[in-house]
Amino acid sequence: MVSKLKWTDSLAAKLLVKVFQYYIFVTIIVTIAHMMMDFSFTKDVIEEDLKVFHTSFEPGLSVALWNQEEEALQASLQAIYHVPQIEGAKIVDENGVFVTAIGRVITESGAIESYNPTTRSLDGFTQNSTDNSVQSLFFYANNIYHLEDGTNYHVGQLILYSSDSIVFSQVQYGYLFIIINSIIKTAALWLIVLWQSKPLIYEPLKKIAEKLKSQDPDSLKVLTFEIEKTENSELLLLKTSLNKIFNMLSLSFEERDRALAVVNMRNEELSQFSYRTSHDLKAPLVTVRGLSNAIIEDVDDGDYDEVKKNAIKIGEFVKKLEDLVTDILNLARADLEVSEKEHVDFNEVVVQIKERLAGTYINSEVKIDVDIDPSVSLYISKTRISQVLENLVSNSIKYRDNNKSAQFVKISIASRDDSIIVKVEDNGIGIPLKFQENVFSMFQRFHPHISYGSGLGMYIVKKHLDSMSAEINLVSSNNGTCIEMAFLND
Repeated sequence: MVSKLKWTDSLAAKLLVKVFQYYIFVTIIVTIAHMMMDFSFTKDVIEEDLKVFHTSFEPGLSVALWNQEEEALQASLQAIYHVPQIEGAKIVDENGVFVTAIGRVITESGAIESYNPTTRSLDGFTQNSTDNSVQSLFFYANNIYHLEDGTNYHVGQLILYSSDSIVFSQVQYGYLFIIINSIIKTAALWLIVLWQSKPLIYEPLKKIAEKLKSQDPDSLKVLTFEIEKTENSELLLLKTSLNKIFNMLSLSFEERDRALAVVNMRNEELSQFSYRTSHDLKAPLVTVRGLSNAIIEDVDDGDYDEVKKNAIKIGEFVKKLEDLVTDILNLARADLEVSEKEHVDFNEVVVQIKERLAGTYINSEVKIDVDIDPSVSLYISKTRISQVLENLVSNSIKYRDNNKSAQFVKISIASRDDSIIVKVEDNGIGIPLKFQENVFSMFQRFHPHISYGSGLGMYIVKKHLDSMSAEINLVSSNNGTCIEMAFLND
């Protein structure tokens, strides 16, 4: 039994989780890249600021350096140190000799010296150049010039320092905004997709699954899914495919039903055939045995006239047995015979039928007329169509109306639309209306007082026509019978 479909177990939920796993991963990568770019951009801005800051302090510094006014230099450094982007500042003279410093600066040896911003004296705190804090410092050296008597004199350098920690302090709120923004967008997108995935994916698939679960397997052939124009392409494709599958199942069920119907019909026919043939074979044999015993008695009594009569009767019953066996063999051939298709010359077929029915035909006054369109060409089994026409012509001769002066059988062949029409008609005694419904069934005898045949003739005709995919139509009255057969014009 299939359990109830849960949202958490659905394809939509699993797809949602998988998509957001990748989305969160990509979002983290993009966020980190964004933060790194923001950090790099801010650092570039601070580096540019270091290049231009000296212009604000250069006039005072140039005079203080020219006049060697230490107090003025320290005052300028204090002002510089209060600029947020600056980690430290160092002044050297025109020969590169250290003059004074404030904050953290890098010495000539590559170490960091930290100068107290209040006392402006060395704290004694030194770091190696391999430390991260040393590597995080960056600086820009600005030349200081003093104008005296119209001449610019190089009096020293102002080296301004900044660090990655200052850059981080500048961007930390931006980082926080980027992270919060990414979280909000991720959560919003998750909720939107979650909200839309249920009606767009989960609910339609759930309806399809529930409809399939509730469907009786025997009624799958009538199951179809209605397709709405607003449905997305995946559901449209799924429903179209399911409808195609159910249509194929429907055809399979129909073929199965037809096959079962044929099997049941064949079984019924076989049962009927076994019973009737055993009876029809046994009855003449019993009669022949009785007549044989009568002949023996008549011979003993010397009644040779009676012997002759009984011998004639035995011959008649043996002829019936022969006809029955012949029809049984013809029936077997109708089911089992495999013959090649060929272009049939109907004039030749009619001549051969006349030759085979010569005895029956000569002793009757029935005229066989032929009307064959010479332009018609039919590509079928010559053996089967010959047996069909022979049976029909033979019936027309046997069941002729002796009260009519002009007795005839007419065979006509012509084209009609996409079919070839083969027609056999006569003016015989016809088939009573009450028997016409069963005319193509086994062991049907409509005029036993005229000819006590096997009753298999028309059944064999129908078998041959079914094998050739032909349709047959019969119209009969006391004015005669018309049998029309329609073959596809291949």
